[in-house]
Amino acid sequence: MTSKSFSLTLGLLAAFGFAVLPGCQDKSTTTVTEASDSDHAHDGHDHDEHGDHDHGDHEGHDHGDTHAEEHSHDFETLAEALEEIESLRDTIRDEFAAGDADAAHDPLHHIGEVLIATENMINAMEDSEQKTAAAAAVESLLDDFTVVDQGLHGSEESKSKGKSYDDVSESIDKAIETLKKEAK
Repeated sequence: MTSKSFSLTLGLLAAFGFAVLPGCQDKSTTTVTEASDSDHAHDGHDHDEHGDHDHGDHEGHDHGDTHAEEHSHDFETLAEALEEIESLRDTIRDEFAAGDADAAHDPLHHIGEVLIATENMINAMEDSEQKTAAAAAVESLLDDFTVVDQGLHGSEESKSKGKSYDDVSESIDKAIETLKKEAK
């Protein structure tokens, strides 16, 4: 092979790689699992109980969350974050109640992003009882929504570790009530 044909082949391979491999995209693709692993620690545990699956490996459904593209999660107040958390919780709850887990799935991933952003905002607050209570409530919400998500996909073993929304709805509502109290 001549150096000219080698260069041409190398150039074609590079072009193919850039065309096929995903690069930076405008779409938000961060999941609860990805964000929790890289953005914060939890005293010896994380929210990645999926073990054997990656949210990017779902077959048969799309995780494109157009709602996430429409706004930022740079919350200035706990009340602002709470408004979006409640809205997403209501959507998730209502879709599961209607028996439409597919419709609940994207909002379930989106609420993970919102909760991570809320947790980051809380971590920037001055130490106080409000900060401690709000952080515990967000931690509880992350755990609850992660276990619901886990029940939707992955291996049968992974799914068996998941829970239904109904199983954790009381805990979710309690954590949101705590956030409401702390947002005042």
